[in-house]
Amino acid sequence: MDNFGWHFVTSTPPGRQLRKNSRKYLLGSLSRVYTKTAPTSEMPDDAPREYDKAFTTPLEYRVRRRLGIDVERGQVRRFVVQLEYLLDPDREEWATVVRYDHDADGSAEATHDVTEEGLHIDVYREGEKIDSHELTPPLPANVALDAAEDHLTEHMEGYIRRFEQWHGITSR
Repeated sequence: MDNFGWHFVTSTPPGRQLRKNSRKYLLGSLSRVYTKTAPTSEMPDDAPREYDKAFTTPLEYRVRRRLGIDVERGQVRRFVVQLEYLLDPDREEWATVVRYDHDADGSAEATHDVTEEGLHIDVYREGEKIDSHELTPPLPANVALDAAEDHLTEHMEGYIRRFEQWHGITSR
């Protein structure tokens, strides 16, 4: 895993294979292109188990998005998209705000298979998952990953505001 953050740049036609093109990378048949940004930290020890590709993207002060993905033959096998909030900058203490995940093999960590159950979002408060909401009917994993990223982008500010209210945070 390298120490570079990545961010969404543009959409591309689906069906592309994993390949390097200058500083852009296409991930399997995903319709997302990511480019390197400023160096960021690697996923912490309490992160989900290792992924083939893992990216941490600072979004704004005290907020970041993590993406972990396994791709096999151009198809997403497993992913996590997670919004995190920096509770204690001195100790680098990050807390999960919301999380979307998929695991086609049904590991003990994440038994959600979006191809059978649809995409869902897990909501966290004070380090504990307090709720889970279904967002879509069953979808191909590649489509579900795009849907998770789009849903997070659209609703991120609301999730952050609610998290700050729950934790008594008045300024960022």
